[in-house]
Amino acid sequence: GLNTPKGYEGSSQNQEPNTQHLNSRPPFFAMFSLSNRRVARWAFPWVSLVFRFWARLFAPRLRVTGRHNIPRYGRVIFAPNHISNVDPQFIGAALRYPARYMAKKTLWDIAWLHFPLQFFGAFPVNTGAPDRAALKMALEVLAAHQPLVIFPEGFVSEDAQLGEIMAGVATLALKSGATVIPVGLYGLDKISPYGETVPRPTLARVAMHFGEPLWLDDLREMPSKTAREHLNQRLKNGILAAYEKARDTR
Repeated sequence: GLNTPKGYEGSSQNQEPNTQHLNSRPPFFAMFSLSNRRVARWAFPWVSLVFRFWARLFAPRLRVTGRHNIPRYGRVIFAPNHISNVDPQFIGAALRYPARYMAKKTLWDIAWLHFPLQFFGAFPVNTGAPDRAALKMALEVLAAHQPLVIFPEGFVSEDAQLGEIMAGVATLALKSGATVIPVGLYGLDKISPYGETVPRPTLARVAMHFGEPLWLDDLREMPSKTAREHLNQRLKNGILAAYEKARDTR
């Protein structure tokens, strides 16, 4: 149905997360964001319906697999490869609850994007250097048990191949204890090729696979740098495995 999953409303202890402190803009603007629980309750089911219709319109052959790996609620980071400008919209269409998005800071330089970015609960990150403010915001989002989408490459790939994985996801996961779900995207570059801004429908195969959660327990006793390096490698392997699953989906 069109009901927001109950899992989004509470933590693993069935307590409603306190998200009021996440609205860094004035309350008037926060009223119109899916990061606001009241807005999410009534708006997200319809937004999700529109997203799914839009995704099918642009990719009639879209397949989404691995849904059983998506946690119902709790601290979770979705970490996809980044192959097109429409990746966030397709992630949003596949999820059954609202997620927050860490997005590159330069998007806020585009005036007409301000309201969509605010509405979907995105917040900026400086992808060219360590960004303490973005890290703090991400930790607050996860502490409130709101799902978070981060593209660990930081940029759209020019050739749809997985690039260097930045340390942000690993750092956040180890600090917050969040579950990390690697996500493989395939074929979305046919809808929005690198360097183009206007999406176009495609009859090519388009697929998305949600991979198995990454194992973190054995990293907790390691020195932080070593743990980040191990988790970064696991994340890269997980995204590659999820990408291959998506690529091979028929």
